[in-house]
Amino acid sequence: MGNKKTDKVASAMAAVSNSPFKLVKSNPVINARYDLSTIQVKILLHMISKIDHTKDRLDTITISVQEFKKITGISTTAIYSRINIELDNFLKKTIYNKFDGGLINTTIIAGYTYNNGLGKFNIDFSPTLTPYLLQLKTNFTVIDIRSLLQLKSIYAIRFYEFCKESERLGTFKFEVEKLKDILGLGDRYAKYTDFRKRVINVAQKELQETSDLYFTYEERKKGNTVVLLVFTIQRNANISVPSDDIEEATYELIKESKKSIPENKEVTEILKLVGEYGASEELIQRWLKAYPLEKIKETIAYVLTEAKGGKLIRNIVGYIIQLLEDEKFAEILKEKETKQKEEREKKKKAHLEKAREEGLNMNVFNLKKKYHIYCQNRISELLKTDSNCYQFVVNKLGTSLETQFAFESFKKHFQDVVSADNIIQYLDINPSFNGAIISIVESAYKQQIHASSEAIALQKEAKKMGINLI
Repeated sequence: MGNKKTDKVASAMAAVSNSPFKLVKSNPVINARYDLSTIQVKILLHMISKIDHTKDRLDTITISVQEFKKITGISTTAIYSRINIELDNFLKKTIYNKFDGGLINTTIIAGYTYNNGLGKFNIDFSPTLTPYLLQLKTNFTVIDIRSLLQLKSIYAIRFYEFCKESERLGTFKFEVEKLKDILGLGDRYAKYTDFRKRVINVAQKELQETSDLYFTYEERKKGNTVVLLVFTIQRNANISVPSDDIEEATYELIKESKKSIPENKEVTEILKLVGEYGASEELIQRWLKAYPLEKIKETIAYVLTEAKGGKLIRNIVGYIIQLLEDEKFAEILKEKETKQKEEREKKKKAHLEKAREEGLNMNVFNLKKKYHIYCQNRISELLKTDSNCYQFVVNKLGTSLETQFAFESFKKHFQDVVSADNIIQYLDINPSFNGAIISIVESAYKQQIHASSEAIALQKEAKKMGINLI
């Protein structure tokens, strides 16, 4: 008795294979380097959509002239000649991708024939592509071909596939040179400004106007040079993919592609970090079986920090694998962790020292303020209870040049009415007057102010802080 889950997925794959609108494309093919014309890539997509993915071998793909008209938009009467030219050129085109699971390097189609009587072309895929086109169990993307055939730019088609592949993550990244290589640009658009204008912005504009998915992007620079592009996938609320009667089968396959291995938080967490650099779920699962989670995360963090810091790393995933396998790297990580710990301790100590100093400064400020208030209250008391003190202050205010301006301000405020109460009241109004009064009283009544038990207690507290209040 077969496994119900396996049977369900196989049934879904069969249903999608029989659909004229759905194609299942392996992610290594999506991310491969090839340089095709828009017509050639539409032929390729149509061929993939006609594959029966449940079979063990690739069948010859038959496409009628009428189908060619429909998928390419060619309406000329010389359509046979035009298709013939495109297929002749297609024969010379190669596909290349070096990825974690292996390497693809082959022509895309092996050959073609034409049947005059039936008006049909018979096209054969290169047998080398068989593992990437048939019996796909993991690492694939389901796409509605109608979303692709409507697009006019080859770059819009490629970017739609990138968006669809990473739709569940919501983002993907490419080093600029890597992206140029994948798109098969060669020496074209050597200047980044040309590449951005002629390729990225063209694809972005067409997808935003006509597709259910489009993207925005951010540029990351090394010095003045843009070296990395971070794309964010956006859903176009005004455009939707046409529905059909195999949506349930499509959903089952998409669900299966997302759960190509038993999904867990650890895999998802690591996939978010390095999925856009080509790490597959299978590879991450192997990492988790071979190494502790913390070691994997530390290694990834190290590599991404190095790359962000400007180190040229052509293959992020390959470098991570190299470091995971390098026993000496564990020592490097340990050294780094020790240095980071020392740095954290140093920062913590500096922070505590700063807080202590700030706290001490605040304590000093508060103590000085408290002593000043005490002195002001003691002087106010002397002015009220000691007539000699009051008369001494009035005489000094009237004769000293140092206090002349403060006294004039006082008299103006109280309309020349001089009294102990007015002097005490004005202490809180005019800081200059306050300072002058305290200075005058202290010059003759220092003992009465600073020798009280309250004053002595505050002075002792100040000495502990290393300051003098008098």
